[in-house]
Amino acid sequence: MGLQSSSALAAVALALCLTVLLDVSSMLRVMTLIEFISDQGRRRALAEALDTSPDYLWQMASGWRGRRVPLGRCPPIEAATGGAVLCEEMRPDVIWERDARGGVLGYRVRLPGQREAA
Repeated sequence: MGLQSSSALAAVALALCLTVLLDVSSMLRVMTLIEFISDQGRRRALAEALDTSPDYLWQMASGWRGRRVPLGRCPPIEAATGGAVLCEEMRPDVIWERDARGGVLGYRVRLPGQREAA
């Protein structure tokens, strides 16, 4: 095989790898809860996994009547969505504490005007 055909083969392999990486990264994209449950099948499955109703999920996700996702619901939602919806996305008003693997250990309520330490 010549140098030119090896370069072409390498370019094709690189393009294929980038395509696969882009597909995987789009699947791992963090989304809001409302985006996640916009699919009716996912909404029903998530509601069942959390032992709640699809309507209640929509109320929390949309902020209906001032509702927010209760703090105790955030980690189970994150786990049930496979990390597609993060606690930080659902409740940015809270400081989420995580272990080295990314699991939620707990949270601290952010005081008005308090910024997260770098």
